[in-house]
Amino acid sequence: MALQFRMLGILVLSLLFSFCSSPRYLAVDKVSQDQAVKVYLSDGSVYRGIVIENTGQEMTIVSADDHQTYQVAFTQIRRIERLNTYFDYQGYPISEAEIAKYKTSRNTWGHAIGGAVIGGLVGLSVGIPIWLANDNPPPLFVGGLGVIVGSIFFGARGVKRDHQVAVETVRAVRFRDSELQAEKQNEERRLKELQKEKQKLLKKLEEKKKQKESDSEREHKSGE
Repeated sequence: MALQFRMLGILVLSLLFSFCSSPRYLAVDKVSQDQAVKVYLSDGSVYRGIVIENTGQEMTIVSADDHQTYQVAFTQIRRIERLNTYFDYQGYPISEAEIAKYKTSRNTWGHAIGGAVIGGLVGLSVGIPIWLANDNPPPLFVGGLGVIVGSIFFGARGVKRDHQVAVETVRAVRFRDSELQAEKQNEERRLKELQKEKQKLLKKLEEKKKQKESDSEREHKSGE
């Protein structure tokens, strides 16, 4: 039984390690949209920011340094590193505190419960034949092992998904706010233009009024 628990511990640690670790360097064609990267070019240039498009021939990056958009051909890229951070679509960083504000546990619990059910059923389907053939280990132990492994495996996927949904929510909120700000600035610009037009019209009316008064005065003098 001690050996079985030791094997369980090793399996659980292996699962956790597999979810926590990720490669530092990325293949050019494996870079996905919304990924935070650091791109090194053959000419020595370096771009750090968020990928907003990958066509298979070039990628479009919003720089976190100057917040400008750049198209980079695959042939120009020397290497790409994964960044352990998140950016919005203007290249500004997203903090973990902001992510936590929008993060829920919906996917975590759903995946964990579903994984426990699947893992338990798989454990029983494997454990019962072994138990019938060897009288060891007990099928409930194997089923319980399946429940634990399944809940950890799928629960970790749920945690990752909840985190990603929160990041997407922050990006959407910031994008909406930037659009509202842009609309506000456009409206203020239009109001200023209308004010200028109004002042021009008032000035013209005033000039016409003065011209009319001047003409009327000349006519009056000439009539005398």
